[in-house]
Amino acid sequence: AQSWREAEMLACARLRLLTAEGAFDAARELAAALQTAAAERGAVRMGMRGLALSAVLEHRAGEDGRARGHVAGDLRLDGQTDYAWPLARERGAVVPLLEDIAGDRKADAAVRAAAGGLRDAMADGAEAAQARPLNGGEMEVLALLEGRSDREIGEALKLSHDGVRSRLRRIFAALGARGRHDAVHRARAQGLLPPADDAPPSGS
Repeated sequence: AQSWREAEMLACARLRLLTAEGAFDAARELAAALQTAAAERGAVRMGMRGLALSAVLEHRAGEDGRARGHVAGDLRLDGQTDYAWPLARERGAVVPLLEDIAGDRKADAAVRAAAGGLRDAMADGAEAAQARPLNGGEMEVLALLEGRSDREIGEALKLSHDGVRSRLRRIFAALGARGRHDAVHRARAQGLLPPADDAPPSGS
């Protein structure tokens, strides 16, 4: 009775749990099944989520060589989709792996460059978040920012035009963003916003 998206979310949650419990062999088996299903369905983003979780799994298991391989695979797919959320979400385990890949002269040049760029973006986002976290009102505007005009945001939140613009200026400053699109991108990299296709599934 589950949708495919719900089944994937449950599989990812189960993979996180197995990894946290140290059940690495069972986690690898589930991760492999997830990758097979993603390949069969041509679901690139699902494959990227699985690779990011596999990187965390191998990092926790002390297999950093395997972990780097999963991160590199994710970066190759990122080049096709411009979707870095899975790796950004796992930044605690991923940043050291990105450092290794970016400094590895034997690695593919495109992957090495992507690793360095994502590492720097995560560092920029972390510095912005530490500088000043967003307050509740700013988070309300941020949550509505993508695809909506100032007027639409104001109507939804019962704010004046000046009120919306004031919050936007504070959001841009806190995130170090150059504009609306950049603010959404940085917020996603920091985990403040989920990607559009990671919204909770609706209905049955």
